[in-house]
Amino acid sequence: MGYVTQTVKLKQYTCWSLCLIATLAGSLAQAGVVEKCADAFDQLTWQKNQWSTASLNVSKTDPCPESKLGDSSGALAFDVSFSGKGFEHMLIEPADGLQVPGKLKRISFYAKIKRDSRNYGFTVGFVDGWGMNKDDRNRKLEYSLGSKINEQWQLFSFDIPSDWVQPIRITGFGTHNYSARNESGKTTLYVDQLVVETDTTDVDPNTGKLKSWTPGPAMKDGKPAPQPVTPLLSTNLSTTQQHNIFAGRQPTLQLSARSWLEGTRTGTFSWTITDAAGNRVATDSKNVTVESQLALSQTLSLPRFGLYTTEAQMKWDGGAIVKESMQLAYLPQPVKLTQQQKEDSPYGMNVHGGRSRMIQTFRDAGMVWFRDYAFNYKWMVRAKGADKTYSGWPWFPPMVKEYNDAGAMLLACHPDAIADFNEFNTENADDIKPDLNWTREMVDLLLAFPSIKYHELDNEYDLPSQGNAKFEVGKGWPNYQNYHKKFGEIVNLIGDGKLVAVENGRAGTWPQRLINDIESGSFKNIDVVNTHHYCGVDPPEINVNNNNTDGVTQTIAKLYFDQLRDIEKISGMDGKPRPHWVTEFGWDTKAGHIVSHLEQAAYLQRSYMMFMAAGVDKAFWFFDLDSKDANNFFDGCGLVDHEQKPKLAICSFAALAHLLPTPKYVGMLDAGPGTWGYVFEDGGQLTAAMWTIKDVKGPTVQFKGAKLYDYLANPIAGDSTELGLTAVYAKGISRQSNWFAQTAYHLASPMLESVTSGDSITADLAINNLRDDAIQGQIDVELPKGWQTRVKKVPFSCQKGEKTSIQIPVTLAADAPDGESLVKLHITESGKPIKTVSLRVRVQKRLSILATSLVGQPGESSTHVKLVNASASQSVGGKLHVNIPGSWQTPSKVIAINAIAPRQTLEMDIPVTWSPQWATNESASLRFVAANGEEVAMNLSPGQMTMHAGKDIKIDGQLGDWDAAHQLPAWTLGSTKPQSDARLYMAWTPEGLLLAGEVEDSVVRNTDPKSFWHCDVFELFIDTNANATKRKFVKGDHQFWFVPRPEENRMYIGQWKRGDELSATQFDIAGIQSACRRSGNGYTFEMLLPAKHIAGYTAKQGKKMGVNLNLSVQSELGPREIYWPQSKKHGDISNPAGWGVMILGQ
Repeated sequence: MGYVTQTVKLKQYTCWSLCLIATLAGSLAQAGVVEKCADAFDQLTWQKNQWSTASLNVSKTDPCPESKLGDSSGALAFDVSFSGKGFEHMLIEPADGLQVPGKLKRISFYAKIKRDSRNYGFTVGFVDGWGMNKDDRNRKLEYSLGSKINEQWQLFSFDIPSDWVQPIRITGFGTHNYSARNESGKTTLYVDQLVVETDTTDVDPNTGKLKSWTPGPAMKDGKPAPQPVTPLLSTNLSTTQQHNIFAGRQPTLQLSARSWLEGTRTGTFSWTITDAAGNRVATDSKNVTVESQLALSQTLSLPRFGLYTTEAQMKWDGGAIVKESMQLAYLPQPVKLTQQQKEDSPYGMNVHGGRSRMIQTFRDAGMVWFRDYAFNYKWMVRAKGADKTYSGWPWFPPMVKEYNDAGAMLLACHPDAIADFNEFNTENADDIKPDLNWTREMVDLLLAFPSIKYHELDNEYDLPSQGNAKFEVGKGWPNYQNYHKKFGEIVNLIGDGKLVAVENGRAGTWPQRLINDIESGSFKNIDVVNTHHYCGVDPPEINVNNNNTDGVTQTIAKLYFDQLRDIEKISGMDGKPRPHWVTEFGWDTKAGHIVSHLEQAAYLQRSYMMFMAAGVDKAFWFFDLDSKDANNFFDGCGLVDHEQKPKLAICSFAALAHLLPTPKYVGMLDAGPGTWGYVFEDGGQLTAAMWTIKDVKGPTVQFKGAKLYDYLANPIAGDSTELGLTAVYAKGISRQSNWFAQTAYHLASPMLESVTSGDSITADLAINNLRDDAIQGQIDVELPKGWQTRVKKVPFSCQKGEKTSIQIPVTLAADAPDGESLVKLHITESGKPIKTVSLRVRVQKRLSILATSLVGQPGESSTHVKLVNASASQSVGGKLHVNIPGSWQTPSKVIAINAIAPRQTLEMDIPVTWSPQWATNESASLRFVAANGEEVAMNLSPGQMTMHAGKDIKIDGQLGDWDAAHQLPAWTLGSTKPQSDARLYMAWTPEGLLLAGEVEDSVVRNTDPKSFWHCDVFELFIDTNANATKRKFVKGDHQFWFVPRPEENRMYIGQWKRGDELSATQFDIAGIQSACRRSGNGYTFEMLLPAKHIAGYTAKQGKKMGVNLNLSVQSELGPREIYWPQSKKHGDISNPAGWGVMILGQ
């Protein structure tokens, strides 16, 4: 075997190293049997298997001098270390896999070993064509190097047994320490020149599949392993870093080509590299020749940090073209931190150590803290073992060691540690409070890992869909408090005050619940309070609602920034200082609330900085990597993609951690309306960061004397730049600059007030003087027309090093219109404008009403009513009028309501006896009339209606051919907003159900119709058996969803699987007639749902069906829902017992 090395100069960017590896073909035993070099072991392309528990270091070494398998240019040394803390194992595997096509006959390689006094044996492992690593007699598919291996190079050959199922994959070299598991030790395996002999006669030349292969037995998923595919001629594009992420050093590309064909193959390799903006930074091509294996490597000279895309093409002579594409990240060098700086670092992320880990890669990008879900309480109990080492899956000791070796800070999250009500089939918290066994388990896991200082009790125990909230809310969350009290006591006792007890990761931000928990005494030993929040598609600075699973829409709108500050104020209310950690936040680029990659990268930096400004101690990005599919929100929240390759987001994070490695928040600043920013002190230097909130382009700003950097940490020439969505950093701003002067001022009161006309509020301006001299200045108050304040001009002074605040009372005009206005505080010092602090005031309806529908059989029933007073300062009383058809009854049609206090809700049950009969001009509603004449009303929906037959209706999106009888009476539809702004139509035919609607005030959000719950969507629940019982879905139950696609003049139609009614969820069902078009500020839709898709459908007059309708509309002012009879927002629509009844009429 020979090799050739060539070095050529390519433009100013790169230097190629071309290594051609070939084998002597020799005389073959028969046509189709080839001998090929499977790996020359001259590249660092072998690695530790994810689940190996020993330690491994791979390095290049001198080649084997023998030449029976061909000349060698280098070998690899595999240094394996065992800790002596129990049984450990190691599998050294090829990074790109080593599947051999055809029928493998023999493998040969050179090897030698260096070891201490212990005899660690090595084996070569295999997986057969059925995905098995054992034969039918439970014997491992492996070849033992046995006692033959020693410290001298030797040739090893192994003939593959004839009864092994082909084709064969070589999994790697394995060893373990079973015979000396309680003693530390080391061994080094040296390997060179792996040559295989395989018969490719029966291989399909086009696909690489073995023609004689047949499926094997079922695997764990109940299906046989897929057929192995190995092209006879292939290429692979990679880099020298496992995840293509290079921090502080230029990337090196690798292209490998492999031929299992006889003879040699020639071709042309070409490549192009572009940056994230699409600019080409390098390109070239090279003629290559390959007999067995080809390796090309190139160290780049990229001009800027960021994300790059490499497009490569191998054009083989003869016409075959193979294209490869990959992304790589070139990141700035992370700053080395002391242990205390790591402890103080605000930068964290969520991971799951039970799957492929990337700890060192993320550490190289500057990540410090890792919140790991793999420390699941139930998993740890199962993995503990009699020796209490927790060595069962997912093998906790090596996982913890990997964190320690990487110098990472670990937050061990223990999901499932709090007992669920549903799991124990009880509604009483005393039945499931932590017992002695739970205490012992918690003590054991704390003692087993002394290096883990931080422990989190659980993850989103309080998520509404988990079912615990319905048992806890009305009782003050006793189970939550019981477990936190015991957890805090255990952690404090076992750790002697040095371990840190972190609260369960709350699914949202609920200040009042935190107040109750602290006042109850259950948080006495809880050291960190913990919240989760997802902004959806909103920029972090202006977000209000939490878009987490079971997300919450606030009745009284409050900025997320202000919610964070509330938690900060409450967390230490009992005198115990408790940091606030946000252990989940993020944005998604694939599913649900979809943002662009640039927006994800921008919001990542901006949110970390916002958290620091709001007093949050640490924040943990969710998640480390994307899911392969894009079915649900969170699937695209990763910093890397599902193949563990970089996204723009990890470049953004690395730049933030590089530019602000040890930040200390100083204050806020801006460059006018629509801009936002902060100043931080880091390493004795002031750094300003600024951006636009929503606009792609903003004003040009100047930072005299500072060095400017973009959001990827690339220098910006000069001292001026244009603002945009991504942050601009100015390092070294002067303490005498106006930018620094701005940081003295901010609103201590909420930055967004949600009030009603006539309300009184107070703008609380905080002043923090960090300058060298006293501050003298004046505040000029600018108000909307008709609003009042006692003081229009407020002079002030603040001494050096002091803090003060100024309260400015404001009363809204009695006729202030709904919408948003600004109270502007113009701040000057010695007549010089410094800053304008704006208070956003959202004026909304004072009153709102919500009433449940009348479900079940006609007759005696009741509606549960909630009356909400949204005023910040005014109580309200009046009368509630119950308007019902003449055939219905209620004890009192007028109910006197005493004063409802500001920001309070009055709840009551009103008995109603109802029937499905009413006159055309009759309706049912609740109307509250306040003492001042203000009114608010809501429809009272009946649980039974008639659906009329339809005919001569054309599916074209034009609704002129629908009769008035087909429109669902407007008063029967519920709405979560005062105006539904929607009309719905239904009709039955022998062919199926006709459905139509006219929707106003919609932004038509439809980017991810698979995740329809985040879209504009019409949902139809059908029970063709009209069996109103509480149950899981069975045959005859249906949930259809319809997402408007006006740009395609159709509705995206799917059917969701909830139980045994379907084999699988159906996405984008084909062959259904539908139409959809934009209309005004909304859309119109129309469709025929075929009878064949409705199990048990009978088109017969008098037939009854259970039905629930839910129309979700996304508008500029927020989402609303129109429904009959049950609301998704306020009810359990998955329970057919609560649906209405439709009777097929004339």
